[in-house]
Amino acid sequence: MSESDQKYLKIGELAKKTGVAVSAIRYYEEVDLLKPCFRNNTKYRFYLPSDVVLLNFINKSKRLGFSLEEIKAILHERNEGRSPCPLVREFAKDKIHDLQEKVKELQQLEHELNDYILEASSDLESGADDKKICGLIDHSSS
Repeated sequence: MSESDQKYLKIGELAKKTGVAVSAIRYYEEVDLLKPCFRNNTKYRFYLPSDVVLLNFINKSKRLGFSLEEIKAILHERNEGRSPCPLVREFAKDKIHDLQEKVKELQQLEHELNDYILEASSDLESGADDKKICGLIDHSSS
């Protein structure tokens, strides 16, 4: 590596600085979330220090539940010189709605399981019927 290359990061160095697997970095390249700034004659990928910030943003966005397509749209807004915050706000509202629906489903499941426990009788638990695996589940209305 020449002296001028030292400000750049190889893919392994970028992975180490961000905690993102090399395979994930390559995948992000495939889906146009990230581009190496150049490749040298040995085909090594080199990245800018600002790519550390970008990968950290992608990681945080994924942890918050944003899809790669949503992240790509957010980055596109930013790259076009527009604030991505209104778009992020809309995505976040949608995610909150989805989470609220999931919570309702989980609460219903919890209620159903509690009912099974409370209503279970010894004949349902006995397993004496060869056609049933577990009376608690086989007897359920779901």
